[in-house]
Amino acid sequence: MKNKIDAVVAGDKKYQGAPCKHGHAGIRYVVNADCVVCAMDRQKTAERKNYLLVYRKTSGKLKVYQTAYRKQYEQRDEVKAKRSAHRKANPELGAARTQKYNASKNSRTPSWLGADELWMIEQAYELAALRTKLFGFSWQVDHIVPLQGKLVSGLHTPYNLQVIPAKHNQSKSNQFTVS
Repeated sequence: MKNKIDAVVAGDKKYQGAPCKHGHAGIRYVVNADCVVCAMDRQKTAERKNYLLVYRKTSGKLKVYQTAYRKQYEQRDEVKAKRSAHRKANPELGAARTQKYNASKNSRTPSWLGADELWMIEQAYELAALRTKLFGFSWQVDHIVPLQGKLVSGLHTPYNLQVIPAKHNQSKSNQFTVS
């Protein structure tokens, strides 16, 4: 950890200073030389006080909200049943969606991929099947940069694939976040 001058020059947000009056390690913010641990403690205390004030003011509203929330989740089973019935009654819609995805995948597979890269893609799908069998829950091959993204579209290459649990892949949808 750097001292304050080195941290300012490097553009860092924290630096190693003297221990605070509460005996914390001495990691401080460059902006105000405040102890990081003390600042976090103050923030937690303030948030808790604000939460309790709001809770006390809205306790009647809160019970109404909680009741509505419970009813919403009781209806979730009904919604799942309706969705399942719709899928069974209209299998052609699911087939069309699958064909559209496969066509997109084929059009996003570059012609310059060699045999090694195609083998790596196959291995990703085999790994997903193996993990599903071993762990007992579904794993899927995910495109890191989605093939049909809203802002950016990726390629179907081994460098754009990752094997993740199906739950995470489905919640991600065609989102792409820069980390």
